[in-house]
Amino acid sequence: MLLTLVLFIFLQHPHNNDFTDSYARDTLVAHYVNNGLKDFPTTFTTFTELFGEQGIYYNSGDGCLMWKLYSHPAVNLVLLCRAVLRVSIDGVWMADQICGLQDILHVLSKKNKSLFIAHLGEHTDDEAYSIWRFYFSGLYPDNYQSDYERLMKDPDYAKYHSIVKKAYIYNLNHPVR
Repeated sequence: MLLTLVLFIFLQHPHNNDFTDSYARDTLVAHYVNNGLKDFPTTFTTFTELFGEQGIYYNSGDGCLMWKLYSHPAVNLVLLCRAVLRVSIDGVWMADQICGLQDILHVLSKKNKSLFIAHLGEHTDDEAYSIWRFYFSGLYPDNYQSDYERLMKDPDYAKYHSIVKKAYIYNLNHPVR
């Protein structure tokens, strides 16, 4: 279904055009929202195939797909949180859309904390560690020191303190290059 939608959008319009990128992104956001995120990627690899540097939606015109999805008035935040956490497993920071996924992961952990914690609890410790590694992944992981300190002081995240610490230290020693 999703592949059909992607092919339809790109067969209808010229490829190298900001309008096309915006149209394609907005159409895809509407599709995800209207279908309860059923066709949203289920793995980081699949997400990257669509939205990474080699993906169809890498250059998405005037805004990031994940920000458009998160801010859409009809998006179901429960489903979005589950999808973002699931896709974040095995994630590694990359520019643009992948960075947008990471940004929404950050926003969910701060602005939708109880939802984030509840759905993070649906994952194994190994998956949670992988999600936290993606959370802190980047060119300059020390930029996340304030997030790390906030999480370590927050009693609501106490269950994850050792995992958060391990993921943060890993990324300090292994920045993305």
